[in-house]
Amino acid sequence: MNPPSSSSGFAGPLFIVGYPRSGTKLIRDLLNRSPDVGIPLEESHFIPALTLDRAHPPRFSDEGWRKRLLEDLRTTPFFWNHARRGVRMPDSEFLREPFPPDWSGLFERILRYYAPGERGAGFIWGDKTPGYVRHMDLLHRLYPAARFIHILRHPCECSLSARSAWGRTLVRAATAWQEDVSHGRSIGVGLGEAYKEIRYEELTTSPEVVLSDVCNFVGIQYSVSMLTLTMSSDPWGKARGAKKILSNNTRKYRTELSEATIQRLEEITFPLAIELGYLPEFATTYRPASALELRILRPVDAAASLRFHMRDKGWIAGTKYTILHHRWSSFHAARRQRRTAA
Repeated sequence: MNPPSSSSGFAGPLFIVGYPRSGTKLIRDLLNRSPDVGIPLEESHFIPALTLDRAHPPRFSDEGWRKRLLEDLRTTPFFWNHARRGVRMPDSEFLREPFPPDWSGLFERILRYYAPGERGAGFIWGDKTPGYVRHMDLLHRLYPAARFIHILRHPCECSLSARSAWGRTLVRAATAWQEDVSHGRSIGVGLGEAYKEIRYEELTTSPEVVLSDVCNFVGIQYSVSMLTLTMSSDPWGKARGAKKILSNNTRKYRTELSEATIQRLEEITFPLAIELGYLPEFATTYRPASALELRILRPVDAAASLRFHMRDKGWIAGTKYTILHHRWSSFHAARRQRRTAA
């Protein structure tokens, strides 16, 4: 057991969740500026897929099974993207004895290894995967001492950012925001003091106040140096290339979307947005997208995702990556879990 590095005795894990494009990368990178926190620069995604969806039960004592598992994990976007960064977990490190006796120990070994930079043995380890907003109950069962940061952002802003970054359709983005944020908050109620919500808008306008509060929640010392990034937290969106917190990166939807489009997004997110204080400017009622409309738009989003990865990684690698991402994605694991429950 590694000694805790935080003043509160908390040694991890810390999970950062939220709808994509809400600022999860930003809060991860700000916390990683502390030597007491180490969260990998890639999203793991594989925890639900391994613990919920594998056809055969784990056999941690079986050396052959361990090696096959490692080969399988090498196909995950998490391992794949780290390899692109020049970071590869050696077979000997993954298989090192004593081998963890359960999933929780194995996931900790992996996530600690991929923590960026040089850190002491007792740093607070964790993960930033937005899709885990739907799996916090699972993560809490695996790690009863875990803490969770759920970052929230205006639904119109998130939807616009998802379209700008990946070409996603606004209607499906707004619908997913409504579902994911609602689901995450319902789980958060049961987590008590281990769960904390923060707002992207407050983080960007009052970063010292919000980050200091987050550090207190995690149990680490706040430093003003944590407000300066060593690399951009946004490789695709409006803040692309910025190495500082952009205080003006809000309400872009008011100038980039028509009033009719804003109204439609407000209608889709109407009840939850009001509950969170994101008051509608044009909508007067809740009118969600129909199941038929969402089914029609699903292949549009799938094609946009494929185009994005092909541009980013090339035709062959991008196609392969898209297939692997679909297989391992925590969002798809949540969808499969709902279908099984139904």
